[in-house]
Amino acid sequence: MEIAAGVHLIDGLRGSNVYLIADRRLILVDTAMPGNGEAVLGFIRRLGRAPDELVFIVITHGLIVHAGGAAELRRLTGARVVAHPEEGTRLSDGTLVLRGDINRQARPLLRALSRFGRFPPCPIDLPAADGDELASAGGIRILHTPGHTPGSISLLMHRQRVLFVGDAIVSNRDRLSRPLPFGADQEQSERSLRRLAQSRFDVCCFGHGAPVTAAA
Repeated sequence: MEIAAGVHLIDGLRGSNVYLIADRRLILVDTAMPGNGEAVLGFIRRLGRAPDELVFIVITHGLIVHAGGAAELRRLTGARVVAHPEEGTRLSDGTLVLRGDINRQARPLLRALSRFGRFPPCPIDLPAADGDELASAGGIRILHTPGHTPGSISLLMHRQRVLFVGDAIVSNRDRLSRPLPFGADQEQSERSLRRLAQSRFDVCCFGHGAPVTAAA
């Protein structure tokens, strides 16, 4: 489903919403659960594009429902994975990889539960910092919006005025809400919400729930 010029919501995936930005190059925002790779590639082909046109896989945060398919899609397309370093861990050889059990700051029970969210490790090729720009589709700015997880990021497309917020905000049927408090830092979440509210955008895309496509 095209929700703004060149911005598509890929339907039929398990886990979170996954968005494809189609310009001269292709950018994927999140990957949903492991095992969705072929469905994502099928969607790309139905647009008349080739999987090797995918250059970036941007992960809004490292929970399995958003990042579980990153390793598979990186392998299938050769795209580089972009994520905040706080969503990764360093291996003994110095490689920075996405991990599934990211809630180090959570209460012990929540940390234990997060171990069930582990997924195939995936290198972070481009560690994202606040204010970084992806030079595609008129420019896409990375905003560090911690709270739900320490390294949560949002993306702002300047030309199309589209904002991707991951799980910083959840879209319900009749209202918007704050994210579930799984490992969350409430003070950070509130600061991130205030920052997002000051951004200029017309369309808002959420990790879960329907996008707001006008007057967002």
